[in-house]
Amino acid sequence: ADEMGVFNADKMCVEFTECVVPPLVGSILYEENCQACHGVDGAGGPFAPVVGATAEQIDAAIIGEPTMNSLESLSPAEVEAIALFLDM
Repeated sequence: ADEMGVFNADKMCVEFTECVVPPLVGSILYEENCQACHGVDGAGGPFAPVVGATAEQIDAAIIGEPTMNSLESLSPAEVEAIALFLDM
């Protein structure tokens, strides 16, 4: 709940006094947007492996690969979270 005691699904509250936006989880974003084509953990699937791909490389692929154009709605922060996941 927020300061007024109202639940907000976009925020998580710490110690019932401070509400913050939850961190982006790259593994979940990857699973939802990338895994079907690039396999579990980026190891490869129907398309090439992407392990270690940087945010810049992911952005370039989203723009340059017609099959990935649907991912243009991902924010820069979401792309960065995915890249951090792939760098693990």
